[in-house]
Amino acid sequence: MNPGPVSPLYGDKTCSSSDDESTLTDTSSVISEELNDSFTSEPDSQDIQGHFNLGLGNKGLRFGTWNVNGLTLSKFDQIRLFILSSDNRPQIDILSINESHLKPSTSDSLYEVPGFDIHRSDRKGSMKKGGVLVYVNKKIKHKRRTDLEDSRIEAVWLEVYPYKSNRPLLFAGVYRRPAYLKEDDELLEKNIESAYLLNLETIISGDTNVNYLTFQVFRKHRLIRALTSMHFKQLVTQVTRPISKTCLDHIFSNRPERIHFVGVRISGLADHLPVF
Repeated sequence: MNPGPVSPLYGDKTCSSSDDESTLTDTSSVISEELNDSFTSEPDSQDIQGHFNLGLGNKGLRFGTWNVNGLTLSKFDQIRLFILSSDNRPQIDILSINESHLKPSTSDSLYEVPGFDIHRSDRKGSMKKGGVLVYVNKKIKHKRRTDLEDSRIEAVWLEVYPYKSNRPLLFAGVYRRPAYLKEDDELLEKNIESAYLLNLETIISGDTNVNYLTFQVFRKHRLIRALTSMHFKQLVTQVTRPISKTCLDHIFSNRPERIHFVGVRISGLADHLPVF
């Protein structure tokens, strides 16, 4: 995996899980100051063009995750600018959207991006909000792995063949709501374990609502302990929800050495920041 160089307003190389909590807290303070500065300045047209340029290059599998707190048509207009460059070329191959808030009756056509397939896991029944939507570049060979999905879990599982590769990897877009009970975490753990047993490189992305920046608490969380036992490493080390100064949006990989860079970008679209 090589997403290529990233040029976000701030970003960092993937960090070791041995990073101590004090270092992570210091980093969150710096990022908060940068966010405050960015919202008080008026961008010019060149700044706007640069804002939507992800700078991920053209090599490797490029992916990201973003909790948009409700996918609306106005938000979609901006998300599309992140997905496609100014000359309408894909800037990213897979983008997992958390908290899409879409109903099963909502047509995909409202949120179509040229050259991309849409895969959804909408929240059903009387429960509102939630939901996962994943955009995948049509040029990437892939298929939906519904056999790995559980209707009680908000997740989309995909089998993806990176460019010029005959060996697939698994990619999951997952949303774990804040009110998860022990039984819910056990379901999610079993769901991930079923993928882990396939012995494939696996990437799990999404909002887990477990704060990585309180690292000592984070690593003791039941779900995190389970993921660690399956050799998954969490790679996002920066604030992803500025209002609470927390890192809730994660990328887990069981082959972290194959992911060259993870960055968080500043965006006022929602209360969470995108990770690419």
